[in-house]
Amino acid sequence: ASELVFSCAFTIPESGSMRVILGQLPEHAVLMELREGRGSILLSALEWTPGKLREDPAARRLLHQSLRHLAESPPTTPARTLVVDREGGRAAALREGLGLRADFRGQVPAELDAYDVVLLTTATKAPAAAELFAEGAAAGLSRFVREGGTLLLQGIDPAGGAELAAALELDFQRESHRSPRAVIRLRDPLLAGIGDGDLAWEMQNTRFWRWGGGGDGTPTDVVHELVYPSGGARLTDPAILVSLPYGEGVIVSDSTRWLEVRNRADRRHLWNRNTERIARRYQAKLLANLGCDFESELMPFIAPPPDLEGYTSRPVDLGGVVNRSRLDPRQGGGGWIDGGTGGLQNLASGDIELGGASFRILDEERFDGKSVVMLRGRDRFSDLPAQIVDIPVGRHAEYVAFLHASALARAPVGENAWEYEIRYEGFAQLIDGMDFEPFVQTVPVRAQVDVRDWYGDREGPEPVWSRGDANLFMQVWRNPHPDKAIESIAIRTVGQPDLPLVLGITTLESNPPR
Repeated sequence: ASELVFSCAFTIPESGSMRVILGQLPEHAVLMELREGRGSILLSALEWTPGKLREDPAARRLLHQSLRHLAESPPTTPARTLVVDREGGRAAALREGLGLRADFRGQVPAELDAYDVVLLTTATKAPAAAELFAEGAAAGLSRFVREGGTLLLQGIDPAGGAELAAALELDFQRESHRSPRAVIRLRDPLLAGIGDGDLAWEMQNTRFWRWGGGGDGTPTDVVHELVYPSGGARLTDPAILVSLPYGEGVIVSDSTRWLEVRNRADRRHLWNRNTERIARRYQAKLLANLGCDFESELMPFIAPPPDLEGYTSRPVDLGGVVNRSRLDPRQGGGGWIDGGTGGLQNLASGDIELGGASFRILDEERFDGKSVVMLRGRDRFSDLPAQIVDIPVGRHAEYVAFLHASALARAPVGENAWEYEIRYEGFAQLIDGMDFEPFVQTVPVRAQVDVRDWYGDREGPEPVWSRGDANLFMQVWRNPHPDKAIESIAIRTVGQPDLPLVLGITTLESNPPR
C-alpha cells in the first residue's frame, strides 16, 4: 500500500482551460489544473497520505511544488477573442463544441482594439481571402499584431497564403512531407500540456494536416504540403504548428484538421476509438494556452463504486412499468431499439448478481413480452413516455443501485442524460403549494460518467455486464436519509437525445443497518 501512487482519476475535459500535469491515461489524469475565471483549481488524485509524505521524498516535493504553484500563480484575465469564419462551420464547432467564449464574425473589422486574440479559421483560399477584410481591416490586422496582439491562422492553403502575405507584409513558405504524424520539436508556452500523444491521431479518410501535393492543391495519399509564415519557430516536426514573432505580438500558424477527424470504424484499439476526443482536446489546449476563455466545464470525479459486501439487496418490482422488450430479433419488430441488433438476447431472466448487488431481470413471458423501462429521446421514439412517475418501493435503504444503459447516446460528457427521483414516505400526500424539498432527492445520470451507449466498446464507465457488443452499467447512489422510508422512484428525461434503458433497480441495506 505504501507504494500506491493513485487509485482513481479525473476525466480529462474535451474543452475548457485545463492543463494535464501528470498521468494522462490517455482519457484520465491524476494531476490536472483547471483555470476558472481569474483563478485555478488543482485536481489531484495522488495518494498524499501522511504515511506516503513521511516515507517518500518525491511525494513531499511534488506536494510542495503544487502548493507553491497555487500560491504564486498570479490572477489571470481571459483573453478577449475574435473568431472570423465566413462559412460558419468552424465557428459553430468552437462555440458549441468547445464552449469557446468569443465574438464571432464573418469578416475582419477595421477596429481590433477590443481584442487580444484573433482567430482566422477559414476563408483563407483565394478569392475568399480577398473578401475576408472589411475596408481598412488588412492594415488594422497588421497593426493589431505589431502592437502586441495574437493572430492564429488555421488551415492556410497556397492561394490563401499569398493573400495573407500581402495583407501582413510577410512571406509564406511551402513544404511537402510524407510522414503520417507529428512530434514536438521545440518546447514553448504555446505547447503547455500538449505532448506527442496529442499529435498522433489515427484517422480514417482524413489527413493530419491540410493540403496535398497534387498539382491542383487537392490532398493525395502520400505527399502533404504545409504553408506557414517564413522565419517562424517550427514547434513541431513537420511544421504543422509554427510561431512567428511580429512586432510586439505573435502570429501562430496551425495546420491541423482537428474538426474533420473521425474515429476509425475499427474500434478494437484505443486510439481508433478516441481520436475525435484527442483532436478536440488538442485544439482546446492550444486555445487555452493562448489565453482564450471557455464556458465552465468542471469534469466529474471518477471514483470506484462503494464496496457493497455485507449489504442485502432487495430488487424493486418493475413489473407494473416495463414497456419494452430486451430482445430485438428484427428491424421493425418493436423490440429494444428496433434495429434488429439482437438486443440483450444473452441476458437471462431471473436474479443476477452484478457488482455486489442483486437485480431481477423480468421474464417476458409473464409480462406481455416486456422487461425494460425505455423512455423517449429528444427526437426519437416519441410514442414512448418522457417519464415514469411511480415505481413503488416502500422500504428503507442505505444505497440504491440502478442497472441501465442508454441508446443513440449523444449527450455531452458529464451532462445529465436523464434523472431518477427518489420520493420519501409522505410524498404522495403532498398537494400543490406545499414544500416538496424534504421529500425528494434527485439522482442525475451523467453521460459517459454513470452510463454510456449500450452498444460497442465506447468511452465512459466500465460495464458491469457485457456480452459481445452489448453492455449494461451499474450506478450506485448513497441515500443521505437512510432513516426515511423510500415511498417510490420516478424516472424522467431531461431533453437529451439519449434513450434511457432501465433493466433493474435494487435497494441495499446492511445487516444490521448501519
